[in-house]
Amino acid sequence: ANADGIGVEVQKGDRTLEYIADRLIDAGMETLPDANELLIARANLGREKWDWALSRPLLYANYASLYLNLDEAMDWLHRLNCE
Repeated sequence: ANADGIGVEVQKGDRTLEYIADRLIDAGMETLPDANELLIARANLGREKWDWALSRPLLYANYASLYLNLDEAMDWLHRLNCE
């Protein structure tokens, strides 16, 4: 999946729509993930002019504040589970 503007683009590949729907439903049943856990393996978090100077924890916090809305994502997944 790729963040695509205001939404998320899912590339189906050889997966079935049922498989993708089941994974989304499974994700909606999980607890809210920690942003640091999601970002720890990412190498391309530096987006702003001075990001290179930030420690990893500050870089994670900065990136998450600008590009992640985990609460809204989980709300969307919970609504998906109710349909």
